[in-house]
Amino acid sequence: HSAWAAAQVGWTPPNSMPADAAHLFHACESGKGWEECRHYCTHNASFDAQAEPLKDIKTMHGYAEWMKGIAVVAMPGSSYELNAHSFDPETRTATFFGTFRGTHTGHLHGFPAPTHKSMETQYVYNMHVAPCGKVDRITKVWHSAWAAAQVGWTPATSMPADAAHLFHACESGKGWQECMHYCTHDASFDAQAEPLKDIKTMHGYAEWMKGIAVVAMPGSRYELNAQSFDPETRTATFFGTFRGTHTGHLHGFPAPTHKSMETQYVYNMHVAPCGKVDRITKVWHSAWAAAQVGWTSPMDVPSDAQQLFHACESGKGWHEVKHHCTRDAAFDAQAEPLKDIKTVHGYAEWMKGIAVVAMPGSHYVLNAQAFDPKTQTATFFGTFHGIHSRYLEGFPEPTHKSMETQYVYCMHVAPCGKVDRITKVWHSAWAAAQVGWVRPALQGSPGVHAGEYYFTYGSLKRGFPNHGKHEEELSRFVGVATTLEPYPLIVPKEPSCTNPNCPYLHRQPTLMDKAGLGYYVRGEVYAVKADDVKELDVLEGYHGKKHSDNVYFRRMIPVLLESGEEVLAHCYFIADHAEKWAELQKGVAECLPEYTSDMAVGELKPGWSGPA
Repeated sequence: HSAWAAAQVGWTPPNSMPADAAHLFHACESGKGWEECRHYCTHNASFDAQAEPLKDIKTMHGYAEWMKGIAVVAMPGSSYELNAHSFDPETRTATFFGTFRGTHTGHLHGFPAPTHKSMETQYVYNMHVAPCGKVDRITKVWHSAWAAAQVGWTPATSMPADAAHLFHACESGKGWQECMHYCTHDASFDAQAEPLKDIKTMHGYAEWMKGIAVVAMPGSRYELNAQSFDPETRTATFFGTFRGTHTGHLHGFPAPTHKSMETQYVYNMHVAPCGKVDRITKVWHSAWAAAQVGWTSPMDVPSDAQQLFHACESGKGWHEVKHHCTRDAAFDAQAEPLKDIKTVHGYAEWMKGIAVVAMPGSHYVLNAQAFDPKTQTATFFGTFHGIHSRYLEGFPEPTHKSMETQYVYCMHVAPCGKVDRITKVWHSAWAAAQVGWVRPALQGSPGVHAGEYYFTYGSLKRGFPNHGKHEEELSRFVGVATTLEPYPLIVPKEPSCTNPNCPYLHRQPTLMDKAGLGYYVRGEVYAVKADDVKELDVLEGYHGKKHSDNVYFRRMIPVLLESGEEVLAHCYFIADHAEKWAELQKGVAECLPEYTSDMAVGELKPGWSGPA
């Protein structure tokens, strides 16, 4: 192939390569997506590749968006190298030989969680150039399995069958009678977990698991969250969640507690050359699981730590609490109301004020407790319930609103048995919003109910088209804010607005209620009254909870102001997200961290009769 050889030493004149083919290669490999690639190929350009990840992609549109996801989202900072290129004028075929490099650090829908492993993969594009000069067909030649193995994307199909069967047989309580078919007869078992410390064979563990799943917790179920196989070490890994309620009698266990367990764990199974499993290691926090169903004896948690918890939560104050901790016991919490309290003495008195003075009749529930003897740490997971009905100095006037807030105490137990340090983990902003305790700096607008905020991410922001019409409702600007959790903010690439209450044909932003996906979304927060929210409901097409005609639905979410303050604010999410999700997957919409003013510009919808 003389043209290929000539290209290597630069004997191919630059003008022999069609410009659009060259531009398409660079646009695609740099993750520019269809928005850029479409300029260099026909609108119906086809794509083909004999590679597992690409087998269902048949258009250049789809491939350009797939490549954008890889290069920009999954592997930000990726790079590529054009090793060689050539053009055959007889068949009108442009050939590009490239190398792509990247590290998997970003979350991308449909792909495994970031592995932080790197890829260096070679490939070839064969692009057919139409008479008009644009590319109308691409074939990619790529060893995808080699690339996937580099970054730990081992497809589930590579999972040895016996390892998969063993996982399911074990978790469903089939016992050794079924499990024996999938492992060697002398398969070993190991776990650094108290209930399993004496079990050293897979035979013994399969029978133990049968007792738990079938006898102690009849009706139990499990979920396989993720699985992978490392062919180099021949290790199959399974990440699962087991759920059950202790209702049955099992020898060697406490009487039925009728409490429920939801516990996560990991199996690492070594697969022998014969294909069967010959060794299993289970990683499991058994003490946490046992505490959920009440299998933790009270003696497992030091007595003083338990008594301190109950004395503190019932508002007994330092007078009682001091008997269960050292006199200089320290306290710490990353929570606004508690940031200046550094001693258990101070915290016990603060808690007394809350439980006895501000919220008389309050009560609490101890959901779970555990003790780690290695670090001498007692952990308590509780829920506090109360109604703010009386005045307490330093707090707002009684709001007569209710609070139900969860929290965790981590108490370090000194060698003497008493607690010498407490850390409280608590989402104080969430609790404060429930009872209307908002910091004075965020009050001050007449008629504004404490804690009533609205977070807008779209066309109601200042300077955006819909803001002017709602200046009255949005007259109390609080600040710029970002969501505390990632959400998918979907924006079409072309003007499209399906909200019948919005007059503009613009690129309508929609937020999906899929926390954990997408980006931390940037927007604005306004203080609002109940009447303001009703007006906003009209614009957003919200008719009430679970109403069939909802365009959007409204719920409260925590957001972080630029000042560092967390507030709970009303936010509107698209009611039917299936269509928007499909648009994203087709590449006609994109997921963004912020909706900008240029996206909001649009003409009045044809036939619009309402006020603009």
